[in-house]
Amino acid sequence: MVHQRSLRAAPRFRQALLAIVDSLAWVVALAMAASTRLSIAKTTVNWEALLALAGLGAVFQIIFGSWVRELLGRFRIGSVDEALGVVKAWAVTSLFVAALNYSVFGRPAPTLALILSLPLALSVMLGVRLGWRVTRDSSRRPRLGAGRKRVLVFGAGEGGEQIIRSMLRDPDSEYVPIAILDDDGLKARRQIMGVRVQGTSRDLLEVAQVTEAEVLLIAVPSASSELMSDLDDLGQQAGLKVLVLPNTTEMVGMLSTHDMRALTEADLLGRAEVEVDMESICSYLTGKRVLVTGAGGSIGSELCRQLAGLDCAALVMLDRDESGLHATQLAIEGKALLDTRSLVVADIRDRDRVFEVFEEHRPEVVFHTAALKHLTLLEQYPEEGRKTNIEGLAICSMRPRCSSPNASSTSAPTRRPTPQVCSAEPSSRPRGSPPPRRRRPAATSCRFASATCWVPGGRSCRSSGTRSPRVARSP
Repeated sequence: MVHQRSLRAAPRFRQALLAIVDSLAWVVALAMAASTRLSIAKTTVNWEALLALAGLGAVFQIIFGSWVRELLGRFRIGSVDEALGVVKAWAVTSLFVAALNYSVFGRPAPTLALILSLPLALSVMLGVRLGWRVTRDSSRRPRLGAGRKRVLVFGAGEGGEQIIRSMLRDPDSEYVPIAILDDDGLKARRQIMGVRVQGTSRDLLEVAQVTEAEVLLIAVPSASSELMSDLDDLGQQAGLKVLVLPNTTEMVGMLSTHDMRALTEADLLGRAEVEVDMESICSYLTGKRVLVTGAGGSIGSELCRQLAGLDCAALVMLDRDESGLHATQLAIEGKALLDTRSLVVADIRDRDRVFEVFEEHRPEVVFHTAALKHLTLLEQYPEEGRKTNIEGLAICSMRPRCSSPNASSTSAPTRRPTPQVCSAEPSSRPRGSPPPRRRRPAATSCRFASATCWVPGGRSCRSSGTRSPRVARSP
């Protein structure tokens, strides 16, 4: 109870103390200004009238200062808002003091003394508050040691300034900023509460070594994913723990040390992380025969590792590269004897061979990941890209008579174009002859956010959590 009363009394005590300071500011300012005037010109001063004028100035300052606080609200001592309130109260008080000096007291303060006293009184008021603020911040500033971590802050903008002030004004803060980096040349050698900008991102390794930093804080809420990735790489090279602040869409109010968090995949991607509905996927593939083309490639091998953990009836891995199949089987089973029929060496360009594989294994779900993906090489050999990425996809999307009647196909379209029309038979009509009448489509190709699915009979594809597909129908 006593502690609560002392807490409630502390603000009142500070306000009373500042009111006394403002009162003495007018007395001291007028007295010093009058003494200065006397030292310049040998004149007399009515000290009684001058002290009365100073007393009224002090009263007006207290009255108008209280009025400003009630009108605009209470401010933190030493803040810019409080300084503006003090200036407003001083300006109104100065008008009253000047009017009383000439009209009531018979000019006890000469004009030169009055001109000197007005800014001197304001300087005393603001100087006391600034000293209070500096002393208070210095006493609360956390010291290095005792398990505190040295932080290298990247970003000297608004976000960096807020988080640095938050760390330095919290005596229990776990983090202590010791240097700032910023790529903006206009912020070079800037200081924030004594912490200086010591270079750019190119100097990160050197500054981290000199300052013995332990943490890199990316204090740029609007930073791009490319910048995040570059700074993360530099931080890892320097052996620093990388932390970030919330982006501009996540920020609420002023930043604090509680907002600092570890770097996530979403920060590096520049978008929200996609949540995979594993329950829906497992239920869709359980008990089904699955075929993966390009099983020896980067995407296909990872897909096979994921599918191996599901309850599929059979997992058939197809690739034209036996070394890729060897590596995939080794990663899944821990050994690679290549002695099982579930490993298929075949080229997706070979239609007869693909149909032969379908006839043998009768897959119900096909994941088509086989493709040529290196753009610069394919620009030199575009015909090879067409054969694999377009014709190969068309062959795997056909519904061979030997396949399961419930077969479906899924391909990863991010690396290649998907043909809008997939024909089960090459066109053999003579040039110039009228096109045949279009029939009900035998298959439907649906472009989802991450896959192109094929199902027989022209039925629409369905995928959990995706947008409406764009449909390309084959004749």
